Amino acid sequence: MSAGARVERDLIGERRLAATTLHGLQTERALENFPPLGDRVGDVPEFGCALGAVKLAAARANASLGAIEPPLAEMLERACEELAAGSPELLAALTVPIIQGGAGTSTNMNVNEVIANRTLELLGREPGEYAYCHPNDHVNRSQSTNDVYPTALRLALIERQAVLDAALRGLAAKLAERADAHVGIVKLGRTQLQDAVVVSAEAELRAWADQCAAGAEGLRRATEPLLEVSLGGTAIGTGIGAHPEFSARAVAALAEATGHPFRPAARLVSATTDPTALHGYSAALRGAAVDLAKLADDLRLLASGPAAGLAEVELPPVQAGSSIMPGKVNPVIPEFVNQLAFRVYGADTAAAHALAAGQLQLNAMLPLVAHELFEAQHALQIAAATLGDRCIDGLSYRHERVAEYAEDGLDELVQAALVSGYAAAGELAALSIDPTTADANSADPTKSPKEGASCRS
Repeated sequence: MSAGARVERDLIGERRLAATTLHGLQTERALENFPPLGDRVGDVPEFGCALGAVKLAAARANASLGAIEPPLAEMLERACEELAAGSPELLAALTVPIIQGGAGTSTNMNVNEVIANRTLELLGREPGEYAYCHPNDHVNRSQSTNDVYPTALRLALIERQAVLDAALRGLAAKLAERADAHVGIVKLGRTQLQDAVVVSAEAELRAWADQCAAGAEGLRRATEPLLEVSLGGTAIGTGIGAHPEFSARAVAALAEATGHPFRPAARLVSATTDPTALHGYSAALRGAAVDLAKLADDLRLLASGPAAGLAEVELPPVQAGSSIMPGKVNPVIPEFVNQLAFRVYGADTAAAHALAAGQLQLNAMLPLVAHELFEAQHALQIAAATLGDRCIDGLSYRHERVAEYAEDGLDELVQAALVSGYAAAGELAALSIDPTTADANSADPTKSPKEGASCRS
């Protein structure tokens, strides 16, 4: 030790650290090995808090089993509680990048070191005096990265899901409100971008609302399997190094601390290796992104023009659309939503490859999975909130244009087919498109014009 510095050692060598820094040597090595790429662990507060909650549950289970005795047990729990509650100081000390090698070991050790050193402060000791509270022997007691990391990841996804759910359901509610505001408007429906029968603007808006609500519901259902966790499985799910009752007690403590009904996995080895819950949630994120992208595409198409496009829908103008063409206004909010949806597609693809690459008993690529799923959640939440606030709130239909197009609906031809048959109605359709077919029919003695043929209305 020297003034303002401390020395920590491991089997590879030693490093000098600032005397008061909360992280330790293993964090320092991770910072040397993994250049920053995207968020650090502490930049995603729900993840940092989730790691604190897992450590708190483990500390309480160990204390109840007598594996850690007071006063250390009390101070360790207090340090864990501070991180679980989102202490800015402790979150700021979680400095390792989320994307890293080692299956998340650097993240787990960063948390272990920060909690150990905070516990030492609470005990009146100096950071680095690990004889009194050790990152591995005490904070990581009865645990492994193999069970801590996936459990914390699941908890973080569930916590972040609440904000995403509110955004998607809020968007659905705004679309439903727009539907209420457009009751009685009849418009032309289209299939394969061709004229079809008429439909109400209200039904069109409610269809969009329903698909947004369905995306939210799909995500809610996809969070259910995340509640089954492998905490207590330690190395590859064997439970080695943990008391036989540790898993049940730790998971119960986690449920109590978080308010989520976590349950121990029936088979801890299976839970350690099985990627189903995570790729199921990732797929649900992609599904919700597809719903938003479809909505954005529909809006861009219906708002196209306004002179030479469909121009049925009018989107609120939010900025000038061209640096050279005065008066041009572009659908920038739907375009923004499309691009965020594409990011979610990419995140799902990356997560799928990472989950498939988790060979044998442990998925070493979980850090990438965590990074991509957090990114996808954030992108979807921003997309839904922005689309609702900056576009749907001010959406309206152009009544004259809608009425003009509705006159070309195929409803009468559908009714004609019921009376005269599909082929006869088809001839009426051809006549409505090209009246010269009537002359051709009259010149051909094998064909007789249908009485009452008229252009469709």
